[in-house]
Amino acid sequence: MLVGGGMPIKVGAETIGTFGTAGIGDAPGGPLDEAFALAAIDKVKDQLK
Repeated sequence: MLVGGGMPIKVGAETIGTFGTAGIGDAPGGPLDEAFALAAIDKVKDQLK
């Protein structure tokens, strides 16, 4: 079963970790989980090696 809120952290094609948010699937804020995770990863992407 897959649920929203989790995003892989990648450097090139290699997955080096994951980022998870505490969303609740279909809850009203659920669709925001992915956007939040992507924004957080975007903030530190230049530091990933």
